[in-house]
Amino acid sequence: MRMKEKKILLVLCSLLLLSAVLIFTTSDKKSSAAVDENYTGFAEDGGNWYYYQDGEVATSLTTIIKGEVKGQTAWWYINGGKVYFITGARNTGKYMRYIKNGKAQLHYDGFAKGTNGWYYFVDGKVATDMTTIVKGEANGKTAWWYIVNGKITFVTRAVNTGKKLRYIRNGKAQLHYTGFAMDETYDWYYFEDGLVAKTKTDVIHGVVNGTTAWWYVHNGKVEYNYYPIVVKNSSNGNWYVVRNGRIDFNYNGMASNDYGKWYVVNGKVIFSKTGLIYDQYNGNYCYVEGGKLVEKTLIAEYKGEQFYVIDGYVWQYYNGLGVTSDGKYVIKEGKVDTSFNGYYGSNLVEKGKLVTDYTSEYESYEMKYRRIFGSKEIVHRTDAMYDSQAEADANMVPIEIKAWDFVSGESGEKYTRTFTIYINKAVAESVKKCFEEIYELPEQFPINSLGGYDYDYDSGQHGCGLAVDINPNENYYGKINDDGTVSVYVGTLYEPGVNPYSIGEDSEVAKVLNKYGFTQGRWGNWVDYMHFSYFGN
Repeated sequence: MRMKEKKILLVLCSLLLLSAVLIFTTSDKKSSAAVDENYTGFAEDGGNWYYYQDGEVATSLTTIIKGEVKGQTAWWYINGGKVYFITGARNTGKYMRYIKNGKAQLHYDGFAKGTNGWYYFVDGKVATDMTTIVKGEANGKTAWWYIVNGKITFVTRAVNTGKKLRYIRNGKAQLHYTGFAMDETYDWYYFEDGLVAKTKTDVIHGVVNGTTAWWYVHNGKVEYNYYPIVVKNSSNGNWYVVRNGRIDFNYNGMASNDYGKWYVVNGKVIFSKTGLIYDQYNGNYCYVEGGKLVEKTLIAEYKGEQFYVIDGYVWQYYNGLGVTSDGKYVIKEGKVDTSFNGYYGSNLVEKGKLVTDYTSEYESYEMKYRRIFGSKEIVHRTDAMYDSQAEADANMVPIEIKAWDFVSGESGEKYTRTFTIYINKAVAESVKKCFEEIYELPEQFPINSLGGYDYDYDSGQHGCGLAVDINPNENYYGKINDDGTVSVYVGTLYEPGVNPYSIGEDSEVAKVLNKYGFTQGRWGNWVDYMHFSYFGN
């Protein structure tokens, strides 16, 4: 070959070599591996690292992939196919992972910051099943952090951390906090040394819902009560009334607790008060001893007036007979009618107080029952009887009754006769007085038969000596039928206004007996005109 041809050949070879170099250096600048269309793995380009699939950067991948980068084999964090050498929590597709300098820490335990907050990891994964407090470093501070489903929640309130209620401030558990805190349901609790004071029931000074006051804490929780209750302040031993969760220093009146009802002035129980007080809250008068309501029945003075107290309260609209251990009184609108002088039913009254104590139409059934049976438990009048004949006999006394009767037949001359009957000793004097008044009636009402005590469980008030039967033959016992006829069972007739022995329901005799609290027998369609009883129909 000639020298000239050799030179031309040498130049051509040089040009071909230069073209190959240019092609290599100016082709895909992402990686030297790009020339391999089947390459899958990591490669560096311009100081950045990329992950390739089939020769192309895997731009659709955001995950962690195991491989060699910078001479280190690890699980690398890629986003859009590029390796990011970051430190923090990142979503890798299936899991949130803690990334440190680009490498996934698959067994990391601790806190890490992500784009949306701080997370707690256990063995490399966010502890999504944990809602509790965990100690560690987050946000540049070491503390017990409150996590919900593995993420720090920067709240300020009381929260349930699984086993215990804790006070959280800006996400950090206050393990030695003492004071009030609200939970997510807007309930307020009192904490001592970081825990709810579950055994504490007291009034405690502090701030609740923006208001500084003495708050009522029951078993560690602020109790909002509409109705007033009395609680004890352990710090000074005083008792106060609580409304709407706190001491109401404007409260005046009666308020309750488990120990009774108490007299309160300006929110505080007044233990030194004994006597009748006015309850401003309930609008009533009450009788207290040592500040406590006492269920006594008595006459008590208030501002110059005498009030009738029944079981501790004044019945302001009561009108009638008032009975106390000190005597009996005429009551008008809850007060002793001191202007009353004269007869009140069967009894003489002076300045509102009964001078005599006869049975009366103004007695209630309870008053009558107490007169007969004392403190024995009150029962319905049909069940009011003695337990045995011996007990009944011991409570009976004989009395003599003076009465008029005809010398012969049912008209003409009358004479005075005497009956001896047994009657309950508690009403004996009243029965005698009653028949004395009947004897003094202008009509000279005749009595041919008179009965009183007769012990028989089926005889009702006769068995207690609390009933009399007058002229049975002329005042029958029977039933008024639907057609107006009468089926007579005892006696033969009833002819008031015709037969002088019959006792009309509106007669003067009936009125006298009624005045003394004895009423004529009538029970629906049943009539017992001879029968007058103290406990009534």
